[in-house]
Amino acid sequence: MKKIIIDLFSIILAISLAACGSSTSAPPAPPAPPASPVATEPAAATEPAAPQQPKAVTITDQAGRTVEVGDVETISVCWYMANDFVLAMGLGDKLASIGPHDDFQIMVLPGIPNLQTVGRGRPDMEKLAALNPDLFIHTVADKENIDAIERLGIPMIQIDPEDIDATLEAYHLVGKATGNEGRAIMLEEYYRNTVKIATDRIGNIPEDQRPTFVLLGGEKGKVADGSMMQSEMIINGGGINKAASIAAEEFWPEVGVEQVFEWNPDVIFISRQAKYTAEEILQDPVWADLAAVKNGRVYELPSKLHNWENPGMATCLGTVWSMMKLYPEQYSEEEMDKLASDFYKTVYNLDIERSALDK
Repeated sequence: MKKIIIDLFSIILAISLAACGSSTSAPPAPPAPPASPVATEPAAATEPAAPQQPKAVTITDQAGRTVEVGDVETISVCWYMANDFVLAMGLGDKLASIGPHDDFQIMVLPGIPNLQTVGRGRPDMEKLAALNPDLFIHTVADKENIDAIERLGIPMIQIDPEDIDATLEAYHLVGKATGNEGRAIMLEEYYRNTVKIATDRIGNIPEDQRPTFVLLGGEKGKVADGSMMQSEMIINGGGINKAASIAAEEFWPEVGVEQVFEWNPDVIFISRQAKYTAEEILQDPVWADLAAVKNGRVYELPSKLHNWENPGMATCLGTVWSMMKLYPEQYSEEEMDKLASDFYKTVYNLDIERSALDK
């Protein structure tokens, strides 16, 4: 029995040794010691970048005031004429308030009716203070509110667009105040090139051969004197203003109908402010003996939708239109149509035909 047990144990041991000898797997390697950390220089501490403050610009406005203007994100106006300067400069998206406005301005900026108001021609100080715009554009004619506006700490530039050079300067002031001087340069170049269409066409016509005109205002006895932009517009179109020498402090001085009859102009123009029409004058027997009436040369200034005589960019169109009426052989209605379409696309980004302006 002992021999059998010993033999059985020997067999088991032999099988175990054979199994160990035939294995190809290496015993697991002991875990590697952790790598020594690499010494690194600590990152240098840096100061947080200071926010970039917009550089203020110093402007001398058309009232002779020195104004410092910072970054302009919001613009406030309450004067009708100022609306057009903001819109023509492509700054409508910055308007925070609006004054009196018309259908044309709503075409340019449909959101105008939703804007706040801070007055109609003259500012409401409480509303203006609450709005606190970055820039307020206003008229030089408002002298009584200047100190109050300045006490609010609201930067304000005053403009006085009563002749062509002053109008173009006003665009540059708005451009400098808003960091948009390139646009002002483009508008001035466009304006002067458009006026040049007229001056080039009639440049060789001697002054004594140019037609005379009178521009009538809201009433038939009121006229545009030589200092008014409306007069300059038609003079650049080749006309001789019979009322140019009048020295008047007010706009549209009253001279009386009798004086207009005495001047007997070759052409009569009528302001958009008038409550009467060219047809009424042409049909009125009292006016029948005037040269302009006899020759059917009585014209209402364009246009019903957008007034071409108001201080602003559209007076360059008014100049070419005046030249066309004074010298119809020099410029055609078709050319005028094309020029008007180009103007509205360039200045206001509007696709509009001239025919739509008088509907």
